[in-house]
Amino acid sequence: SDIDWPSMVHEYNRSRCIVIDNILDPAALSILQAYSRHGANFRTLRKGYLGAFPSDGTTHPLLLSLAEELTAAAPSIFGEHPLALWWIFKYDSEVNPSGIGIHADPAAVNINLWLTDDAACLHGGGLAIYSHVPPLEQQTHEVNHEFESAKVEGTLRESLIAKGSVRTVPYRCNRAAIFVSDQYHESLPFKFAPGYEMRRANLTLLFGDRWRLMEKKADDGDAFDVFGF
Repeated sequence: SDIDWPSMVHEYNRSRCIVIDNILDPAALSILQAYSRHGANFRTLRKGYLGAFPSDGTTHPLLLSLAEELTAAAPSIFGEHPLALWWIFKYDSEVNPSGIGIHADPAAVNINLWLTDDAACLHGGGLAIYSHVPPLEQQTHEVNHEFESAKVEGTLRESLIAKGSVRTVPYRCNRAAIFVSDQYHESLPFKFAPGYEMRRANLTLLFGDRWRLMEKKADDGDAFDVFGF
């Protein structure tokens, strides 16, 4: 309730990215932390981390309440973009200390919210968000996939830095990064304290579809300004 949403909206329109601390009230944070630690819905297995998607049963009512309250608080950001997909990822930093590599999510708005207490984070664990947006014509599998080697990913990283800026968002529990979803982004390397309850957990919510956003802006006569094309 104490978030200055008008300022947040202004900054989002200017930079395509905002960072909000303490976005959840303490009670809601505590419930979602418990849900991410002990929920039986982590049924998607990836290399070094577990995933909990709606298809896995991740349908806690607080997640839908969060989407509804965000839409009410910032309708110019979320109002025309319904909640499309969400997930919680939980990482073992001994197996996967890098998180998710460079990718872009084909949605209109992306929220990345960290849930694990700060005391568990020994170092790293944040997010790098690149200002460059891939061309609309590129398909999802072209911008969201595993790289065949670290060298190939490194080449893309150098290209993204050369084409635009990169914003580094440090890890902090209950911190949300909200940004235009199809900007390239990646996890920053991390190490968390040992123990299952100490594992890095993040909640991601995707709102809307970029194609619909582009179509609307085309109708308004400013199709490409927001994305810097």
